[in-house]
Amino acid sequence: MHRTRREQPYSRPARLHLPLQSMVLRCCIVLLFCLGWITSVVAQVETPPPRTIPKETWKKALQRLDYSRDVLPPQRIVQSPPSMNAPDTPTMDGLSDVVKFVLLGLLFLSIGWLAYSRLLAARNRKLRQDEWAADTENLEQRLHDSDLNALLQRALAAEDYRQATRIHFLMVIKHLSEKGALQWSQEKTNRQYVREMRGRPQAKDFQRAVSLYEYVWYGNGPISRERYEVDAAPLFGGLLAPSR
Repeated sequence: MHRTRREQPYSRPARLHLPLQSMVLRCCIVLLFCLGWITSVVAQVETPPPRTIPKETWKKALQRLDYSRDVLPPQRIVQSPPSMNAPDTPTMDGLSDVVKFVLLGLLFLSIGWLAYSRLLAARNRKLRQDEWAADTENLEQRLHDSDLNALLQRALAAEDYRQATRIHFLMVIKHLSEKGALQWSQEKTNRQYVREMRGRPQAKDFQRAVSLYEYVWYGNGPISRERYEVDAAPLFGGLLAPSR
């Protein structure tokens, strides 16, 4: 079937639901809160509050000091070698550093996984769109070799009612051709099919179907789910009925 002008097949982007990414993002937020809480707790343990001494107690203590014994002879400091058996006791500073590194590592891993998941979802969505475009490309030239009913169900599942209108109309052309009501050819236009259908009971409905198809597909006319279900589907379905 010859078309007056050629357009690229249209497909509405599929909706993306990312429950895993949402869960990972929530985990990142929880980790940030935990990091702040642990840091504050460690800071309180490392820096205890200062102790206040009353002035009277301080004065009495100064009166008892004997500064005459402050000068001491030099002493040799002997350092004992560290024991090979006693394990090192981790300090609070070292423990806080370990906790920080662990939490930061988990945070970076979560962010990396979130980014990877989004990229993977976008790649899969692009592959599905490319596959859909390949399946619906040049349907007019391979009308009798395509599973139009399966393609129609996929278009409806994707809520792509523009593509559904096109496929449904091609199902009508294929059906009337198989019944002998018209002679299908890649070189014919829709107007030629309308002339072939003159004098038949379904001629008016077929002309309405042609007008709706050309308005939506070639004219980029809007087609909502409600309009498709109210206008397009009953019109095409009537032309596909066995009684016709």
